[in-house]
Amino acid sequence: MPSLRSARAKGREANHGKFLAEKTQQNFIVENKTGGGGAVAAQALKSAPTDGHTLMITISTTLLGNRVIYKNLPYDADKDFAFISLLSTG
Repeated sequence: MPSLRSARAKGREANHGKFLAEKTQQNFIVENKTGGGGAVAAQALKSAPTDGHTLMITISTTLLGNRVIYKNLPYDADKDFAFISLLSTG
């Protein structure tokens, strides 16, 4: 998960993991990947096996804004990822 490096963001990410584990009755490991406005985490996700066991929770900048900010990204947000849900920000 991309992280803003704040305790609040890390707590929120851990809570998402706990919630998903409770709802699915499966284990979830939350691993924060910081750097590059989420590009480091997106690259890690792209490199992960495509077995459906790796998720990324991120902000829109990682997948939309970075294509404007960075000339060469190691991923194509439209082709490399499947969007499955939006999360509330409130």
